[in-house]
Amino acid sequence: VAANYYARKVAPKKSATHRYIASKLLRFAGVDLKEPSMPALLLSEARRRFRLGRAKKRSLPAVHALRDSLAPVLARYPDLRERLDPSSWNDGSAIAQHERMADFVGELVSAMNAFMASGAASALRDKDTARILDHLISYALVNLAQLPYFFSLSHQNKERPMIDRIEHHAARPGFGGGPLERPLRVLWYTDTLGDVNGVSRFIRNMADQALIQNCDVTIVTSTGFAVPDQPNIINFKPDFATKMPKYEQLEIVLPPLMRMLRHADQHRPDLIHVSTPGPVGLVGLRAARNLRVPLIGTYHTDFPAYVDHLFNDHACTRMCESAMKWFYGRCRLVLSRSPEFIEPIRRLGIPDDRIATLRSGIDLNDFGERFRDESIWTNLSSEKSSTRKPLLSASSSEGADGRRLAHHSIKCLYVGRVSVEKNLPLLARAWSGVHAAAQRQSINADLIVVGDGPYLKEMKALLAGKRAHFLGFRHGRELATIYASSDLFVFPSVTDTLGQSVMEAQASGLPAVVSNQGGPKTIAAHDHTGLVVETQRDHDWATALLSLIANSDQRARFSAAAVEGMKHRDIGASFRHFRELCERERAAHLADQGITPKTEQLDRAFASV
Repeated sequence: VAANYYARKVAPKKSATHRYIASKLLRFAGVDLKEPSMPALLLSEARRRFRLGRAKKRSLPAVHALRDSLAPVLARYPDLRERLDPSSWNDGSAIAQHERMADFVGELVSAMNAFMASGAASALRDKDTARILDHLISYALVNLAQLPYFFSLSHQNKERPMIDRIEHHAARPGFGGGPLERPLRVLWYTDTLGDVNGVSRFIRNMADQALIQNCDVTIVTSTGFAVPDQPNIINFKPDFATKMPKYEQLEIVLPPLMRMLRHADQHRPDLIHVSTPGPVGLVGLRAARNLRVPLIGTYHTDFPAYVDHLFNDHACTRMCESAMKWFYGRCRLVLSRSPEFIEPIRRLGIPDDRIATLRSGIDLNDFGERFRDESIWTNLSSEKSSTRKPLLSASSSEGADGRRLAHHSIKCLYVGRVSVEKNLPLLARAWSGVHAAAQRQSINADLIVVGDGPYLKEMKALLAGKRAHFLGFRHGRELATIYASSDLFVFPSVTDTLGQSVMEAQASGLPAVVSNQGGPKTIAAHDHTGLVVETQRDHDWATALLSLIANSDQRARFSAAAVEGMKHRDIGASFRHFRELCERERAAHLADQGITPKTEQLDRAFASV
């Protein structure tokens, strides 16, 4: 209808160049708009290029993107290209091939977004307001082409509750045909999976457990980073991806919205879970609304606290709080990683009956005292080449002052993002005090920092000459060996909702020194598996660290208790708890539609009689 209206009412008033382009595009809808003559087209093009007596009008990036992308994408759909010939329209135009056209439009939009990406990034770097506006308009116009498919996905699922009720009443109990007896099927959306952080490690572990425990949980993401190659992880190539300013280890992406929504529609999940309130998380939210299925969200990161630490601007913090309130307010259930963060979730306006604490856990096969190998430090310290390949390159082990790790010293370890919101300025100041006191007492102690981030350069400068060593990112067996071969762990963050690295350290037998604010204090028990420092004063942190560094008996006692305590925090139990919560919410959602076990229906019928 729109194509016919455009051909009759709008196109005749446009330039010859415009009518020529429109005639090509309208053929997809089976509308044959007469092409302008060659002289008219040449004259129109000359006017467009030279604008006699006037300034040349700038074309939108979308126009250039369409010219560059249409032919290559169409070449991959020869069946649709054949239907652009009017003689084939008796069998239906290209637009009548719904699934193929949806694939084609999705691929074309992705190609055009990718074409415009470099220009958009350049405009942002140059702070060119006009070009930024042009790209925003172009992105909006390009994605409007998907509006009919977006509408159809939402519209065709509006009767899903009714279908579920019909299936329930028609199914014979015990034969698995009704919605209550179907195996649970979950789509899990996350913005973080390929990058290096505790949340991504947790989600990868949960994906592994889904395979081990034979549960249909599929992780969905969109990232340019590498992700595990396994059947229940799907990575949609982003339409646009760029590194986050000041956080080169993170990225900003524009996920392929319609391709991801169509995947959700075909997968037919019973429940959708979102881990992050980013672009991919928003796709998950939209998919849940389209499919009329319950939405569960996990509060992994206290973003308002992060924003407050990074920008120290109350207006920005309030805006972030409002966005989080809007996002998590649409969840049927919000999961907290630790009891400490139930109160921040409450402050978002989420009532207690919609909050649950997810049981914490890590894969205990990946970390433990069995990985201890003190030769790792010898390899790091050795100036000579070794026939044995060192786990860590010697060049990466130099401290902020260029010193190498001592052969025999107390190793104080930090693992995590090297950034201000992790409270590392406090650690840098505290370690300066520890270093000075250790020198006076002739104690050999080194600070080892594993990770990267925007505070790295400044932290190196502050700790130059103070036996601090920066190893960058480490993974897998190498990271497990670093944990197990260290002597104690320090984690000063006050914004972490749990503290994945604290659990990894405790499982490796490390006493942990943590703050009394945030989730880590629920992992490290004060004076049992570590020390919980109750203030943010540099001196108190230095005193706590120095007391553990100087007392080997206390470290040994805390180490044994830490390993024993972590035996109850296995990722398998965490996944089983997650599955139970999902089952419960699915049952509650179906009960809201009048779908309950048939024995309950019979009981109510007899009671009414």
